[in-house]
Amino acid sequence: MNQYEGSRSLAIAPNGEHFLLGAWGSLRLIDDQGEELWQQSVPDEAWGVNISGDGRLAVAAFGDGSIRWYRLSDGEPLLSLYITNDAKEWVLWSLSSYYDASPGDDRLIGWHVNNGKDKVADFYTAAQMRERFYRPQVISHILSELDEETALAKAGERAATSIAEGLPPTVELLSPVNGSSVPVTARLTWEGSKAALEAFVIKLRLYVLAIGVSDYEDDVLDLQFAAKDASDFADALKGQGELLYREVLVKLLTDASSDDLLDGLDWLRNEVTSKDVAMLFLAGHGVNDSDGDYYFLPRNANTGRLRRTAVAYFDIKKILSNLAGKTIAFIDTCHAGNIMGKRRGVADINAVINDLSAAENGVVVFASSSGKQYSLEDSKWGNGAFTKALVEGINGKADYTKDGTITINQLDLYLSERVKKLIGNQQIPTTTKPQTISDFPVVVVEP
Repeated sequence: MNQYEGSRSLAIAPNGEHFLLGAWGSLRLIDDQGEELWQQSVPDEAWGVNISGDGRLAVAAFGDGSIRWYRLSDGEPLLSLYITNDAKEWVLWSLSSYYDASPGDDRLIGWHVNNGKDKVADFYTAAQMRERFYRPQVISHILSELDEETALAKAGERAATSIAEGLPPTVELLSPVNGSSVPVTARLTWEGSKAALEAFVIKLRLYVLAIGVSDYEDDVLDLQFAAKDASDFADALKGQGELLYREVLVKLLTDASSDDLLDGLDWLRNEVTSKDVAMLFLAGHGVNDSDGDYYFLPRNANTGRLRRTAVAYFDIKKILSNLAGKTIAFIDTCHAGNIMGKRRGVADINAVINDLSAAENGVVVFASSSGKQYSLEDSKWGNGAFTKALVEGINGKADYTKDGTITINQLDLYLSERVKKLIGNQQIPTTTKPQTISDFPVVVVEP
């Protein structure tokens, strides 16, 4: 070992022919004769190491908080995982920076791009490179294939261009001096009178598009409560016209066709101004096509002809990201393959959540579940679990501060606690909002 280098961890291979040594600055594989087979530099001290039961993988836990996997045959790095202290946020990335992450948490890693020794480096989060490097399907194959290029081919993906190609723009605040970052924010202070400010404030108008599909033309897809969920959500917000908002306009679409759904999205696009708030509620089924793209299933959906009969996520995103006012999406569905009975969806909704809540799209997203979890409904609730908790929260139970106002953060907290109480950890709701948007009131509780 190197001078002054020590070791805190050791793992013996299942066949007893070699062992893995975790040292202060390296991992080393050594055979039963004491000969070093390979050495790999590591980012921090290796506090724990292990070898997989099949003898193909080495894994190490480091002082920087990461867990990393290596190919045991030659020490080639494969994957790195970082989990926050509360175990609620995580990001997993490969050697070439392909990554997967919990919703909203691709901000946890990024790249420094140097601009020369006399200039400050720029920092870009993974979220800003999402279109190029967010590849959960590639990540899922790396440990089984032990090779990134093979994983790319198995996932049907092409290699991404380098970081240096197509960097997003940087924004610099010239006054006050605040350095450079992407995105940039600044705190503004009102120096006029309180009376003038209150006179200037205008109550916003709320537009609600609530969509729920229970009765499908394909009876295999039928659900019990998705249409009722949309109706209950719309009813919970109708009374806000005399409270937080100057007017509430609701378009309720139950068991809607693809044309109905697209017309509803057009209604939002045509009506919502910068002085309004838009809410989209979706309950029902969704699927991924062979390319991994998401579609919401309207009443007339044919899962064998998605592009012609379902509503593509691209169309939903295009409308929501271009609305001038504050926009909130409530999604009581996830990606799905074969869907039966009381379960809504299953595959991975994280890509949709991360994309909608990116700074450039500006949508606050409440999702019924994360990752590959099902969204559940039950006759004893009369709703999906997420919508039951959501309606309860809007109707006053999320008012933790007892001041009559329910904010994004309060609603998020109530959803997390209530859904867990209903069904345990089978379904964990997720809330994400762009970094540029602060917490704000969603509803006011009627006295």
